[in-house]
Amino acid sequence: MARYYEWAKDLLWKALKAKIWRGSFIKPLHGLNIVVTALVNDTVGTLVAHAYSHPGACIGFIYGTGVNASYPEKISRIGKLHVENSSISSNLSEQHAEQEEQQQNDAIMLVNTEIDLFGNESYLPLTPFDKALDQQHSQPNFQAYEKMMSGAYLGELARLVIVSLTIEHKALFGGHLPSLWKEPWTLTTTWMSEMESMQDNEQRLTKFNEWIAAETSDNPTIATSEDMEQLMQVCTMISTRAATLASAAMAAIIEQQGLLVNEEGDNISDPIIIGVNGSTFEKYPQMQQRIYSKLRSWFGDQVAARIQLDLAKDGSSIGGALIAMLYHPSMQSPKIDNQDHAYASCFPPRVIRRLSKMSFLQRPFFKKLVFRNKSNNAITKKEKSA
Repeated sequence: MARYYEWAKDLLWKALKAKIWRGSFIKPLHGLNIVVTALVNDTVGTLVAHAYSHPGACIGFIYGTGVNASYPEKISRIGKLHVENSSISSNLSEQHAEQEEQQQNDAIMLVNTEIDLFGNESYLPLTPFDKALDQQHSQPNFQAYEKMMSGAYLGELARLVIVSLTIEHKALFGGHLPSLWKEPWTLTTTWMSEMESMQDNEQRLTKFNEWIAAETSDNPTIATSEDMEQLMQVCTMISTRAATLASAAMAAIIEQQGLLVNEEGDNISDPIIIGVNGSTFEKYPQMQQRIYSKLRSWFGDQVAARIQLDLAKDGSSIGGALIAMLYHPSMQSPKIDNQDHAYASCFPPRVIRRLSKMSFLQRPFFKKLVFRNKSNNAITKKEKSA
């Protein structure tokens, strides 16, 4: 069951605020042959989709206009929220027995961290530019971490720095700010990406002057090669900080899962596979390399050699389809061993084999989802090894 509370990046759907989503989605589908079996966050979808093709995947990460992450967690490590005089409290006793049983089985749940909501000055210091961006946003004091590093905000952070360097310090453009950048949100992350992708400052200067002439009435000779060098430094510092913050989230989730050493304290050699979906990760120059470099700085070369950062394009949609299939009511019966499953005939054997190899599907919570064909014969060892 999902409940809506707020959307960021100016996407507000007030009609659905604090309403149960599943019912809101089902009503418009009345009369159509469509069954809603799962409401899936894109990070969880990315993780499942990447685990389908890379069975050892342990993190699903979104890094585009927004940022988020998901990972498999032991239910025994997921606490319950205790709230007095609340409808939540009335459900706790009913959930307690089920939770204890799940803890005994050490079951796994795929957790949507909503990591974008993290961040305050007690552990994540904000610059004056971070604070200025936050206060001019429609939702101030919300999603500090995301505002410091996602594709929706990098361009505006760069603009605020450029405004300060130009107007307050007279260090850019002879103190004359290009007119287009006087308004908030007029410098885009795409523009930053283009600046960093160019080979030298002369190329940047030519492109910049063409842009000034086309978009404004400013003097096209307003900029110099030295200005381009400073612009490049601004873009690089902001994007490198973004990569550092992204790697910090990944590092925290790697450590949370205990992927560095086993229970005996011995080093683990299995690959650490992270599937990342999003335009900032995919298209921003050097972003993937910078994130990996920061992970290597944190963990050292030995662990870094195990880390595999993969682009997981379309992961949220593909993963959503896989989850909808796995959680169809016909797959959830405790008498699964005695049931016929239409999915076995709908999907090729190679699809079923891949699903069975997902590392987190080997855990008790997921084992009941083992696919069986209509004759109720389990997948054979020979098929699994194919």
